[in-house]
Amino acid sequence: MGRRKQRCKQHWTMLVEWGVLIVLRYSKVGVVIVQLLCRIMLLLLSIVTIRSILDQQAVTLEELLP
Repeated sequence: MGRRKQRCKQHWTMLVEWGVLIVLRYSKVGVVIVQLLCRIMLLLLSIVTIRSILDQQAVTLEELLP
């Protein structure tokens, strides 16, 4: 699990760096692209957190069932 999180972190930093590069290159278009990227990231993060919460609940249910 730890290794997976680290890899995820690397991807996020890479995406952020690309976003910064895009903004520096094309200011107005870049801003729109970055806003889209941020919205997509927020969506992905919310999906991931919901899935992790559901996984935790599934684990507790499995523990409760004999």
